[in-house]
Amino acid sequence: MTAVTLGMPSVPLEPLAPRRMSRQIMVGNVPVGGGA
Repeated sequence: MTAVTLGMPSVPLEPLAPRRMSRQIMVGNVPVGGGA
């Protein structure tokens, strides 16, 4: 992916996809996903 179109996120980035429970993400000071 060479070009990132801001405003049209066709591919959700990791911090923007807390729905994915396979990986734990840190949102602020709150762990989301994984074993949270």
